[in-house]
Amino acid sequence: MARNGWAGRRRPAATAVSLAVAALALAGGSGCAADPGPHVEGPAPAVDRDSRPLYVSDAAGEPLQRPERFAVTEFTSLTGLRWESWGESSARATGRVAGTWCLPECEGGYAATVELSAPAVRERVAYYTRVTVDAEGLPPGHAAELAGLRLYAPFR
Repeated sequence: MARNGWAGRRRPAATAVSLAVAALALAGGSGCAADPGPHVEGPAPAVDRDSRPLYVSDAAGEPLQRPERFAVTEFTSLTGLRWESWGESSARATGRVAGTWCLPECEGGYAATVELSAPAVRERVAYYTRVTVDAEGLPPGHAAELAGLRLYAPFR
């Protein structure tokens, strides 16, 4: 038997304090103001699907953005490119086109208009997959080869 006769029984004051602490904890009254977290109003911002980076791959598969020069094929290169538009469904530039097929007569190449098109999208990246090169004086066979030419995209 216990010396004070309280064995197995709780003390009334301790029980009252325990109940009060439990009630405060359940009510959220810990004595400090609870952090309500951030307050957000209004609709969520729209995700711009056209904000993903857009690339063109050269003949070696290197991803480029607004390149000043790049190899369209292993035999044909574009140089001196000045981009009028980029990042839309098509990109447009002016520059020069040359290749091993025209040397030595056309070392400087032909003045050309370049259009990239048909972007292919994968996750957060897009690549132009077609190029059309329009150059005055380009030999007819090469002009036909450079109309709608398929470009490398790493995920096709």
